[in-house]
Amino acid sequence: MRTAELIASHGNTDFDAFAAMVAARKLYPEAAISLGGAVNRNVREFQALYADLIPVVDPGDVDRGSVRRLILVDTVHANRIGDLADLCARDDVQVLAFDHHILGGELPAFIHADNLVSSSDGSLVTLLVGILVQRGIAITPFEATVFALGIHEDTGSLTFSTTTPRDAEALALCMQRGADTALLEKWLTSTLTPAQRHALAAALESAEELPLEEATVLVSALREEVYVEGVSVVAHRVMDLTGCDACFLLVEMEGRIFVTARSRGGRLDVAAAVTPDIQVPAVTTFLPAVGPPGTAVAITGTGFGGATAVAFNGAAATLFNVIGATQVAATVPVGATSGPVSVTTPGGTAASAVDFTVTTPPAVPRITTIKPSSGRRGATVTISGSDFGATGGASLVRFGATTCTAYVSWSGTQIACKVPVKSALGRLSVTVTTSAGASNAVGFAVRR
Repeated sequence: MRTAELIASHGNTDFDAFAAMVAARKLYPEAAISLGGAVNRNVREFQALYADLIPVVDPGDVDRGSVRRLILVDTVHANRIGDLADLCARDDVQVLAFDHHILGGELPAFIHADNLVSSSDGSLVTLLVGILVQRGIAITPFEATVFALGIHEDTGSLTFSTTTPRDAEALALCMQRGADTALLEKWLTSTLTPAQRHALAAALESAEELPLEEATVLVSALREEVYVEGVSVVAHRVMDLTGCDACFLLVEMEGRIFVTARSRGGRLDVAAAVTPDIQVPAVTTFLPAVGPPGTAVAITGTGFGGATAVAFNGAAATLFNVIGATQVAATVPVGATSGPVSVTTPGGTAASAVDFTVTTPPAVPRITTIKPSSGRRGATVTISGSDFGATGGASLVRFGATTCTAYVSWSGTQIACKVPVKSALGRLSVTVTTSAGASNAVGFAVRR
């Protein structure tokens, strides 16, 4: 599918992120909503039921080359949008973002500060609903229902400590716009799945209280054989059943560890506690410093872990390999020009202080004529054409399988040489070979 504008959010998409994408599409009506496989069960079922009202596309079906604007919702991190992360590294793609999780110094390099709209509200939908109202964009009763679902889910129906007065005002506005309370009750009232019940039992059994005086904090770590959707629901149930002020739930499943942190009462900032200290990358050196497209370049620096893109003066390298936190190997792409080498990671984009010089590869030689077109062994012939090289050097002329050893003159467009005395008789193919390769073959008849 071709689309110039694409809306995307983080994996394990919840109702807040989903509703925010729906709101973003009202701001960018030509954009397509991308919804992959990692979606919370209730969101996936809701979208499938109302697919005619909220059409979405699978990331794998999007023609990446057609995208010119990427609208990120509920995240600003490329490593959280799955297969679409490569779009963030492209110079021809403008990246916009709407988020409510921004902390100091967290904005990556591919998002300009002017292209970020953020808030401190408990729900991102609150921010977007405010923008829609400010711009006079109509909200239908169904859309109001979707927006209300997002606000309810991300604020715990206005009970979480992160809830703001603006969240309550936005929810009231959705009700005024005709949000369907029956649908809200249906999709917000959810019983635990068997997998969630199993995880809840394991979380309660493994829960350990941290030795803190100012708050009751529980940490639970468990391993699940199957993927558990809605782990955040399990964390909420742990808090409800234990009365703790904060809960950190670590679940190992499908070869990864998922961390969910929840709090109430404002005693502990769990968001700050789980935010990783992402290192900003730096490029120090690269070797070689000169070469044509196709050259393998070893780039050395720091903070390369999780690198998502490498570019040569803005031209993205389609072939690169992250060897470690201090080295990346990349191939100079076709179309690259001389300029700095850059590496993009979740911590930002770093460019080299010096330029990589892209050279033009030598052209393959071409023969146009051989005069005379026949002759005896030892006779002098003149080969005319192009890209022979200014001097012969290691280049050579072959008469059939025999290499010429006697050259009279050599220039970029003309070679004078003698027919090898050991060449075969009859019609032979004459070629010129340089470092760029062998030329086309032109016939020459060797007479007695």
